[in-house]
Amino acid sequence: MIIVKPLAGLCNRMRVINSCISLQNRNPNAGEIQMIWEKNELLNSDFNDIFQPIKNIKIIRSHPALTYFLYYHNNRTLPLKSRIKKNIFHYCLLNYKHYDNDIILPFRFQEEYWDTAKNNFVINSYSEFYDSQKFNNYQAFKPVAQLQSLIDSQVKKFTKTTIGVHIRRTDNIESIKKSTTKLFINTLADILEKESNYLFYLATDDLEVENLLRKRFEKYIITQENKDFSRGTRKGIENAVIDLYALSKTNRIIGSYYSSFSETAARINNIPFKIIV
Repeated sequence: MIIVKPLAGLCNRMRVINSCISLQNRNPNAGEIQMIWEKNELLNSDFNDIFQPIKNIKIIRSHPALTYFLYYHNNRTLPLKSRIKKNIFHYCLLNYKHYDNDIILPFRFQEEYWDTAKNNFVINSYSEFYDSQKFNNYQAFKPVAQLQSLIDSQVKKFTKTTIGVHIRRTDNIESIKKSTTKLFINTLADILEKESNYLFYLATDDLEVENLLRKRFEKYIITQENKDFSRGTRKGIENAVIDLYALSKTNRIIGSYYSSFSETAARINNIPFKIIV
């Protein structure tokens, strides 16, 4: 069995689920996937609000194995009643192994380890552990009909030479530092200098950046109108899904350093992408 609670934002969660599907497909001991999807300030939307159900993944509210590893396993200051409960959990869950980000890291992308592990898996992480370039299950994610209709409306504006541009800002310090706005502007200008029939679909989490590029490149820029840039609202998450899937339908993607959003958009339809640094 695979008990998974994917963490952080939309694309980090998608990457973890992608790895869990690979684990289920490749390891005969893995069995059913049960997923706990937490709605919080990083992703204020339920899974079923944005995606159709995924075959062989059951959405649950909680699981005793995750409760044990998060709250009991390493806690040495429990009161007597809780220590008794901890001991009961321990003997009931002997065949379960917990994987958080720190535990996953040494085994990340080590296919043989994941393919042959015989324990039940309790995964509480934002890290993928199968290489999504080799093991790509992103076609399992299907946006709900309402969002797919809005995605299709965006894609109708594209030409065969539309390039996706994803500029990550807000709290991503590494992305801001390495993939500067100036580098993006220079890259787009260089492309248009060589060939003026390109269009750019711009997805960003920063309104100031969007306005700057719209002003600089005018008729060459396509963006999602009336977008909520927050991830703390349901509309903001829905707008992020629209951007993600619209990017995936472009000719190629110019993306941001240290951004799972740029990479996931490219993986969905296996299109080329380049990180601007």
